Amino acid sequence: MGLLRLGAAMIAVGCCLGLITCGGGGNTGSFPPPSSTVRIGVYAQPAAVQSGQSSAGTVVVFGASSSQAFQALLSSDSAAVVVPASVQIPAGAVQAPFVITTSAAAPQTTAHISTTLMPVPSNISVNDPAVLGVAPTTTAAIQSFQLNSASVSGGQTFSGTVTLNQTTATPVALLLTSGNPSVVEFPFAVDFDFPINLNGHGTASVEVPAGSSQVTFSILAVVPNAATIVNLTASLFGPNGNSMMAIVTVTP
Repeated sequence: MGLLRLGAAMIAVGCCLGLITCGGGGNTGSFPPPSSTVRIGVYAQPAAVQSGQSSAGTVVVFGASSSQAFQALLSSDSAAVVVPASVQIPAGAVQAPFVITTSAAAPQTTAHISTTLMPVPSNISVNDPAVLGVAPTTTAAIQSFQLNSASVSGGQTFSGTVTLNQTTATPVALLLTSGNPSVVEFPFAVDFDFPINLNGHGTASVEVPAGSSQVTFSILAVVPNAATIVNLTASLFGPNGNSMMAIVTVTP
């Protein structure tokens, strides 16, 4: 399956919906009251890259005391995916950014990026790693992004199809983004058990299989309060990488 449906880690780092102020750098924002358990997540954006490209990583901690500073020790289970040894999360902050780099000669692989907090909280309930898919570099570009319907009713599932300008010898990873994930989301993008909504269903990853030039995937329309126009974007990263947009209207 390669990089298919790695949406579980495709979390948009800057979309925290009010619980924190986003933008990287260990932002302080408004810190929620400490809970009885500490939840930790590592995220990669994008969660699918080509060999030699970088991804933006973020460590997020929720439920810890706002007066506690942490050192987040980082590790990757793939030699082709490199992360710094650690990042600092200052007291009063809930996240810290870091850069994930990949080898230019990396084969197709999937890496899990994990963290350990120092000091170690005694009440950790969730510690989710990031998943980063790496595919060999391709010279392909997106030729078209089409939906099977330009207007759908809330609650319905519809489909999107991305076609490349060439058939590729290796899988090609694509990043999908919803301009309004509260109305249109990708149902195969899995949320972690994490209380901070980082746009978990608003971004997802699919791949065009080796030997093909096209991939079709499901999209879910949520019931809106009123008719809503949503822009969907498909992006490909590479020497000729590009993005294309499709537009759908969702009615109640």
